[in-house]
Amino acid sequence: EITITANFGLGESVVSGVVTPDVYVVQNNNNNNNMNENYDNFAILDKTIGDKKESIWLASSSSGPTTVQRTNQDPKQQALSESQILQVAKLVARVEEAYGNILQQQQKNDQSLSSSLQNGTILHPVDIEWAFGNDDNEDNGGREHGQTTTLYLLQARPVTSYIPLFPELLTPRGTAFKRNLYLDIVVMTQGFNEPFSVLGLEIWKTMLGLVKPQFSTEGPEGMSWNLHGRQYMHVSNFVSTLGGRAMIQKGVGQYDPAIGRALATIDLDDYTPVETPSGASGMIWKQLKRVGLAIPGMIWGLWLRDKAMDAYLEYIDDLMERCCEESDDSYMPDADFQTLVNTTMEEWAEEAVKYVTLVAAYFSRFRLYKLFQGKEGSEDLLISLCMDLKGNPTSAMGHAMLQLASMAEVQTTATGDEFCQKLNQEGTFSTEFMTRYHDYMRRYGCRGYKEIDIASTRTSESPAEFFGRLKQIDIEHNAIINVTERRRQAREKLLEMAKEMGKEEVFETHDHIIENILGYREHPKYIYVFMVAMFRRRALKLGREFVRQGRLDSVEQIFNLSMAEISKAQTDVDMELRPLVEAHLQPYRIVEHVQTWPLLIDSRGKILRENRRTTDSQDPNVLLADPVAPGKIRGKAKVLKSPYEKPVFSGEVLVARFTEPSWTPIFINASAVVMEVGGPLQHGAIIAREYGIPCVSGLENATSLISDGDVLEVDGSLG
Repeated sequence: EITITANFGLGESVVSGVVTPDVYVVQNNNNNNNMNENYDNFAILDKTIGDKKESIWLASSSSGPTTVQRTNQDPKQQALSESQILQVAKLVARVEEAYGNILQQQQKNDQSLSSSLQNGTILHPVDIEWAFGNDDNEDNGGREHGQTTTLYLLQARPVTSYIPLFPELLTPRGTAFKRNLYLDIVVMTQGFNEPFSVLGLEIWKTMLGLVKPQFSTEGPEGMSWNLHGRQYMHVSNFVSTLGGRAMIQKGVGQYDPAIGRALATIDLDDYTPVETPSGASGMIWKQLKRVGLAIPGMIWGLWLRDKAMDAYLEYIDDLMERCCEESDDSYMPDADFQTLVNTTMEEWAEEAVKYVTLVAAYFSRFRLYKLFQGKEGSEDLLISLCMDLKGNPTSAMGHAMLQLASMAEVQTTATGDEFCQKLNQEGTFSTEFMTRYHDYMRRYGCRGYKEIDIASTRTSESPAEFFGRLKQIDIEHNAIINVTERRRQAREKLLEMAKEMGKEEVFETHDHIIENILGYREHPKYIYVFMVAMFRRRALKLGREFVRQGRLDSVEQIFNLSMAEISKAQTDVDMELRPLVEAHLQPYRIVEHVQTWPLLIDSRGKILRENRRTTDSQDPNVLLADPVAPGKIRGKAKVLKSPYEKPVFSGEVLVARFTEPSWTPIFINASAVVMEVGGPLQHGAIIAREYGIPCVSGLENATSLISDGDVLEVDGSLG
């Protein structure tokens, strides 16, 4: 699409913001290098006539040419005729092609760029300044409505800040071709922006295909795209399936309301294929098959509850024992890397479905919401009742960190280097501290930023950094201390309400189930991360061997290979690995400048966003977001683009684009959380509720609108 802004007179009135110009949107349907002189390949999609009250014109004076500002005779008249709009659009297309030819020539001499981009014509996005002028070069005396005949190109520059789509995701230009719509799964669900490593994405997609059949197919005919470090839901193919449209509109919309509002701005029919793609056919039956396998576990979980949970934990303890560092030499020592990964995850996915005990906790939560429906204040109390629960590994990790941070060994140590020295000196730290420290590392040393990616560093690998996080925790005033008391008070109030209704026993039963089971909702991801940490240790061992053999330059390059390539390299000592690494990394370089990835983008590069919402308040300082964790708090803002870039002190309000489990220590100090991305089921929102911290999400550009030190009042109940 080509966007044109226009006013009468010189372009200065548009660029400087003197007026609200006309805005024309033109679709370039040309799909070859021959621009049609009759403009048949361009279509005007939209015309918005601006309030062009003023314009700026060239004028003559005794000292030479100058400019004057004049009032337009008819501000609502269209500045350009339709033929002129199409002329400008064609000029833009020609300039795009010219810049593309330059880039194409550069690529022929630059083997670091993707070879897939060296085929066909590149049309590089450009920004131009233009003007229609009189052929006689005379001042038109302000006759802004007169027809001028010659189009001049005044300036052109390439747009460098756009997000280039990978060639595999593009669809051809033209009205004959349906656009596809893609949703960035990782940004939506996992809370990080950086791309996966090559190996990390392959392992992640393997797991996702095992536990969620809707992601078991990929590519142009499938339900997902896994490309060069990014994972997309193929929304177009999803909505072509039975029940797919409802899942996208309601399921995704509930997960992240901002995405739901963005989807509401378009007609999904425009993105729905005429026929259901092969990779999407029969998807409903695959999902029903998965549900069928889970039904016995659901019944068992509803009927036996605590016993079913004990059986699940017994299996998980056995799996973790096999995946812990002490078992590295004994667990599948002779298996090639791909067999190790696939066998371990397939067993986990098959066994875990037998223990769907969480259904009992979800049922109990539903029953309590029905029980207290309409009771004033009950909704916030029920949210507090579901805070700080047993079995939530991220919440438990926070408690364990607070325990370690409170011990004298941490309080009396000044630096990370000193901490590491004392760790390695037997007898320097107390037995109690060392026991707790090693227990923490055994349970949570697998965690870290981007922890689902095998290439990401683990907490256990950097004790000095871990010490720094412990030192940041305010051991006297923090969310963990407050949340325990908050849950106790909420339980007492709800119990009193239940007694008044004669439902005390019903409440006690469901509260017990929630307290002992619901916290395990975060457990599947934790176990996945625990397995990935084991895969990482095995991969690093192989990487060191490949470096010793002279086939890799660094150990970390192992993460730029696929599972099959690693497995083949284990037996084929003559296999060249450097060319494979380079080939995998080429497409990454195309997008390495992108700092912020959009959630929704179509196959022609159009980014979909929700319409900006407004409040009834007349105060411009009131910003509207989505409520995800209740409570109201006032504090100074601390804006973070990445975890630990600067400390968050007790009582400050954390402002971030999104968060994930590695931000947990920051949550301990924060009094509230404001996020740009993520709904009530995103990890940041879940941890905010676990710690009883008010939290809102869906506030677009929060990290730009808010600065460090701004005083914020966050209402997590109203948004």
